[in-house]
Amino acid sequence: MAAAARRVPLGREAHGVYSLCFGASGAQLAAGFGDGAVQLVDAGTGAPGPCLRPGRRPRHAVTALGFHRAKPGLLLAAGADGVVVLYDLSAGGAAASLSEEENEIHALDFCRDGSAFATAGKDRHIRLYDSQTHQLVHVVRAPDFMAGDEFTPFSGHSRRIFALRFHPTELHLFLTGGWDNSVKVWDKRVPKGAQSVINGPHICGPGIDIKYSINYSKRKQILCQRGL
Repeated sequence: MAAAARRVPLGREAHGVYSLCFGASGAQLAAGFGDGAVQLVDAGTGAPGPCLRPGRRPRHAVTALGFHRAKPGLLLAAGADGVVVLYDLSAGGAAASLSEEENEIHALDFCRDGSAFATAGKDRHIRLYDSQTHQLVHVVRAPDFMAGDEFTPFSGHSRRIFALRFHPTELHLFLTGGWDNSVKVWDKRVPKGAQSVINGPHICGPGIDIKYSINYSKRKQILCQRGL
């Protein structure tokens, strides 16, 4: 096993690191903690950067982080309390926030040009937001089993979602995965129904990435599933 290149003490290890995300250039790293804190790290030097939000024990863990792809000075953070906060790193504070009632958010990501972002988690719904207005644009609803909704492989997830990733070159495509042993490929222009399904992986964290950009129509995507 390879040794770690560097260990960066952040002073909050007792609360646990629940999420990590690199900026697009790889020079900046954001860390989310179990006490609700959000901390920046210089990935080149390992030096701790600003603390965007101090931790408090009553707060829920920060379970998902995502940098804006076109504006690296913007960072999204979401947690088990269903709250999403947009941080403006140049201003050093929160620029906007929104709340998803009765949801625990486990995954989020910006689309390729940063014009939209999506969230997913405990309630199995996928929510799409406008990045400029921060308004909810569309909800891809999961089947309601209590109401007798039909479940098919191309409908929403049957168990909570832990991973969500937009395609790096295809603007409208994104993937989700979680506890129901499947990865689903979605098109955000299509109101419901997955475009494709990959059966097998049981995902308990941010374990989906797209390694190569290959023509989607030829179905030659190569997926890296980490932490399964």
